[in-house]
Amino acid sequence: MDDKCRFLVADDCIFTVKVHVGLLLARGHYCDYVLNGEEAMNKVLTRYYDGVVTDNHMPGLTGVELAQKTRELFKLGELPIFIVTSDQKEEYAGALLGLHDVMEFAKPITSIQIDQIVAVTLKARGYRRFVEGPSLFTTP
Repeated sequence: MDDKCRFLVADDCIFTVKVHVGLLLARGHYCDYVLNGEEAMNKVLTRYYDGVVTDNHMPGLTGVELAQKTRELFKLGELPIFIVTSDQKEEYAGALLGLHDVMEFAKPITSIQIDQIVAVTLKARGYRRFVEGPSLFTTP
């Protein structure tokens, strides 16, 4: 199985986007990026991604809202969502109830956390391809 993933990075701060994309590209993965939650949702609906790395506070949709809407379209574990935020978890913890596969990381993200994101994404992608069968999108 190919160990290269396609990620969508969503954050309204271009500096943060550059950091996240740079860390993923340095590991050989593919990335698209957007600067707000609505663009992120449009990309998720029209392109194939192995994982989504998103900020929480963005124009349009927050990262939590993006995760909630994504779960309406994809099965549990089918598209991993990683919220990277400077928020205190108490501010949005209730909104994440029922979204068991959404992982949260505090800003600034570390290289070790990027490696965790990649590992979880590869595991989910393998599970999706070999166990669950057809998906909303076909693999490129």
